[in-house]
Amino acid sequence: MGHRWESQDWEFQDKGPQERNGNAEVDMTGKTPQFIDYSGSRAPDKHTHGDHSLDLWEPMIVPKEDIDAEIDRLASLAKPNNGVRRSRIVHPRSVNEKAHSWAPGVDVSLDVLLPGERTKAVRQNSGVVNFCIQGSGAMVQNGKSSGFGQYDVVTTPSMWVHEYVNDTDEIQVRLRYSNGALLERLNIHFIDENPPMHGARDDDLTETAEEIAEGGGGDDVGAGPTIALDFPLEWGLLIGVLGVAVLISAY
Repeated sequence: MGHRWESQDWEFQDKGPQERNGNAEVDMTGKTPQFIDYSGSRAPDKHTHGDHSLDLWEPMIVPKEDIDAEIDRLASLAKPNNGVRRSRIVHPRSVNEKAHSWAPGVDVSLDVLLPGERTKAVRQNSGVVNFCIQGSGAMVQNGKSSGFGQYDVVTTPSMWVHEYVNDTDEIQVRLRYSNGALLERLNIHFIDENPPMHGARDDDLTETAEEIAEGGGGDDVGAGPTIALDFPLEWGLLIGVLGVAVLISAY
C-alpha cells in the first residue's frame, strides 16, 4: 500500500463567517445565496440537471502481505480506550477527505481483537457488515449475543447498540464495511459512544426528531437522531461477496 495516513480528529464548531469544507476553511464573508436557472428539460447544449456522467473510482487490490502487516501492527498496540483496534483501508482518492472511504459510499476497515478482549458498546446511524477473515468470537447486539466464525458475515442495522467480543484463545480479524462514508459526505453521520444499556426499551433506541427538538423524551435513556439509513441485508450479502472477491482474492 506504500504509505500510511493517520486518522485525524474532526472538530466542528462555529467558525463565524467561514464554512468548513473537508479539511479546508472557506471564507464566506460577503457571499450570498444565488439563483441558478433550472427551467426546461435537458438538451445537448444545456445540462439542466448537471453532468451525470459516471466518475467511477479505479479498482484496486490490497495485497495479502499488506493486510498481514497491518494485522500485526494493530495487534501490537496497547489496548485502546474503547477496545477498538481499527485501521481504515482508504482509496487514494479519499486519503485527503473526511470520509476516508474505499468507495464513494462505503468505508472499509480492518479490525483486530485479541483473545479475551471486548469492545465498548456503540451505536451509529450507519449500517455495518462484518466479515470475519481470521479467528472467531461473538457480537452482542441489543442485548443478544451471536457467535461467528471464520468467513461468517454479521450485519448490524443502524442505531443498534453493539459490542465485539473475542472469547477465544485466538486473534480475531474482521473486515468491517459501512455506509458511514455516504453519511459523512452528507454531514449526517451520527456515532454514539455512550449508548443506552443493552435491553433498554425499543423507544429508547428510536427517539423521534420532534421529541428531541422539543427537549422532550422525559426520562428516556439515550435519545438519538432519527437519520438512520439502514443497510439492507442484500447489501450486506453483496459486500460480503465483494470482500472475498476484492480484498481477500490475494489472501
